[in-house]
Amino acid sequence: KEEFYSKDFNFLSLIAAEHISTVRKNFSRHVAGQEISSYEYALYTKDRKRLVGLHTTKLIDYEGGNAILGIITDITGTRHVEEELRKLQRAVEQSPASIIITDVDGNIEYANPRFTEVTGYKLEEVVGQNPRILRSGHTSREEYAILWETIKAGKEWRGEFQNKKKDGDLFWEQASISPIRDAAGKTTHFLAVKEDVTKRKMLELQLWQAQKMESIGTLASGVAHDFNNILGIILGYASLLVQKPMDSSKLHAYADSIVKAADRGAALVRQILTFARKSEFKLEKVDVNSIIGELAKMLGETFPKTISLSLQLEKALPALSIDRTQLHQALLNLCVNARDAMSERGSLTIATRLVLGDTMGPRFAAAYGRRFVEISVSDTGTGMDEATRTRIFEPFFTTKEIGKGTGLGLAVVFGVVQEHQGFVDVESAVGRGSTFHVYLPVPEGSKSGTRDSSAIGVDAPGGSETILVVEDEDLMRGFLVALLEQRGYRVLVAIDGEEAVKIHAAHAKEIDLVLSDVGLPKLDGWEASKRMKEANPNLIVFLASGYVDPVLRTEITQGGISGFIEKPYRPNDILGKVREAFDSRSSSRRSSR
Repeated sequence: KEEFYSKDFNFLSLIAAEHISTVRKNFSRHVAGQEISSYEYALYTKDRKRLVGLHTTKLIDYEGGNAILGIITDITGTRHVEEELRKLQRAVEQSPASIIITDVDGNIEYANPRFTEVTGYKLEEVVGQNPRILRSGHTSREEYAILWETIKAGKEWRGEFQNKKKDGDLFWEQASISPIRDAAGKTTHFLAVKEDVTKRKMLELQLWQAQKMESIGTLASGVAHDFNNILGIILGYASLLVQKPMDSSKLHAYADSIVKAADRGAALVRQILTFARKSEFKLEKVDVNSIIGELAKMLGETFPKTISLSLQLEKALPALSIDRTQLHQALLNLCVNARDAMSERGSLTIATRLVLGDTMGPRFAAAYGRRFVEISVSDTGTGMDEATRTRIFEPFFTTKEIGKGTGLGLAVVFGVVQEHQGFVDVESAVGRGSTFHVYLPVPEGSKSGTRDSSAIGVDAPGGSETILVVEDEDLMRGFLVALLEQRGYRVLVAIDGEEAVKIHAAHAKEIDLVLSDVGLPKLDGWEASKRMKEANPNLIVFLASGYVDPVLRTEITQGGISGFIEKPYRPNDILGKVREAFDSRSSSRRSSR
């Protein structure tokens, strides 16, 4: 205080250099009789600590003369907070990631410029809207349900979406969604930070497609051998059926052998399509053991018989939310890699078990507090040294001879596991074989048990309704007519899409259901179905095919088709779905009365 009132003290000595001229100017204005309510400047304390002061001034009458009353308020903390908020605002506004803030119901309250740039929506178009305006139909309802369960439980959710822009273009986003809490810990909003990863996904798709084709080439000779065996079984037993009369037990046994051989052929075709086709990333609830069982059948038929294959699968594992095609590909890659490491003789073991993330050690710190299904693939091959083991997941790294491998197999495995937010590890030593461990996360709330995949029973009832069968293959068409007429249905037939539309126009009031192949001459099954549905919106339509492109399948499903029937046809599948569709329609009509 004494220092402040000293004759040698000059108040301007406390003012930051850059603000001295401002203070001098305002003092002169006061002396001239002008009033200035308040202004800010930086000043220093005695110990040279910099402050931001709000100087409130007023001219007063003091002891018969004019005086200046000044009050300095320390607003350093306030200005610091404001500056931090400005920095945060600039960071959000200029972020290369899309940022969305929603209320607890998911309604958008804020979206940054990057979001509008990526999606094509203006800010005023999305405020108050739900992010579901971006949905493309390529992400399952189950995945959205898991998302909401996670964030409403106060946890962070990470994953990917294939979304749709305002102009209809599809794009991939990698997203992190987490709750925002108030001082009391209550969730008030949700924050989504999303990155456009479309280019990366396209490159990955090209990488995986190239690797798929390499896998098919690797298995080609085994596939050809197995198909010849299947055809030999069918032709052999068929020739026995047309010979001299035989008792019913032999007749049934021969027919059953033909059906089993055909089933083997159909399963092999499905596997080839699974591995070779370009498919969308589609999460679905899957029983891992069933996938491994399917894969084991294919490997048993295509790998050398000198390599023994054994399964050690833990029962009643919880279902996983995964892309079936990608998991197939990853496991096939591991098995092919194991086969190559064993040359022509050895043992391959595939095992599964449920593990807790806490037991996976410090190697995978992010696994703590979660459950995983572990899939291990072990071989008795040559094994790897440390230098090789540290590089095996690098793209294009291979220890095989030139022309015998691209080095993409294990890179694809790593990419697939990472895509599903899992982990992969390997144990190996030279001369002692290798074991690859794949850990896939169990969705929260998932219960143990396997999916019921049983076929429709053999006693599927028939009926008297009229069905239009559209099939260009003569023998296949004859089989469908015989099957349906045997169960009492009246059947009309068409051999192409154009004829189907004409027959339907002539018998629109009679036809109750259409069963059509997708690949038809003149007019394909989907286009023909749309024309018939335009004439009769209540028409029941089933489309049949051995494979439908995923994008087209989505379009067809959204177009009001009752369902798909997979080729090769299974009698009980056809009869069951047809009867179920008729019964469902009858029930709806009764309830509407």
